[in-house]
Amino acid sequence: MARHVVMAVPAPLVAGVCEDLPEWKREALRAAETPGSTTFTIATNIEGLPDLADWSFVSTVGKKFDAIINPQPGVVPTDGIVRFTCYGNSAGFIPGIENDDRLIQEWIEDFLEVAPQLRGRIAGAAAATWQHCFSVLCPKRNAALAELQRSVGIIHFASR
Repeated sequence: MARHVVMAVPAPLVAGVCEDLPEWKREALRAAETPGSTTFTIATNIEGLPDLADWSFVSTVGKKFDAIINPQPGVVPTDGIVRFTCYGNSAGFIPGIENDDRLIQEWIEDFLEVAPQLRGRIAGAAAATWQHCFSVLCPKRNAALAELQRSVGIIHFASR
């Protein structure tokens, strides 16, 4: 038997892993909403377009994703390829997007509406999706934070 166990899984899944949780813990776990999310990474050649290297965080409206993030703003790699990540938190969980060429093309087109100068410069694209992502920061979750973090016997919960 383990002396300590740390649970670091999305709140909705904890009750399925630990069946004997007290009701106070189950109630706290219900308060930690973890909606799905989808990300889309698009590799683009920005040679001759150095201003795009300065992109850091671009909010979007009316697109499949909420924002475009450049993980290395201000850096022009020697190969000229920048990998922008489009965060689709509002898109939620999209099962199968990773292998759906039609959906990938739709996300590419939305990206190109924001950065039309990159048309013809796409080196690759990949999507990933999660049924449960980050816990939503809201008053209900914040009120339950102490109970989310509170141990149940030797079981400890990774929660912030």
